[in-house]
Amino acid sequence: IVIFFWFYMKKGALPLAIIFILMFSFDAFSKTPFGFHSVLYLAMIALLTWRPMFFSGQTFMRFLFGFSLITFVFHILLWVMLSVFHQAFLWDISLLFSAFMTIIFFPICWPILHVIFKLCFGDDLTVEDD
Repeated sequence: IVIFFWFYMKKGALPLAIIFILMFSFDAFSKTPFGFHSVLYLAMIALLTWRPMFFSGQTFMRFLFGFSLITFVFHILLWVMLSVFHQAFLWDISLLFSAFMTIIFFPICWPILHVIFKLCFGDDLTVEDD
């Protein structure tokens, strides 16, 4: 949620190298193969960069729908990648649970992230469009 929010609000605020390093370390702690989360998060950012009009200027509910769709696709891709890596059909309900919890907590985190963003960058809460 945080990476999505910060990249959506101010693309230069969170460099891609930092995202890559954070996700690489997340792979180490979650015991997934190195680079899985990095590739998926960078793909999510590429989608945000490639189709910014899908998110900019939308109502919160449409934005939530877009975020939910990306979250669901992200977790499906993670499941497929892990199944291929383990060369077995994995039935891991925790990935589905993680997707639903992320979507449920998104509306709660959004105002909190707005406050943090305002403290870091001042009153400029406008979304940067390219």
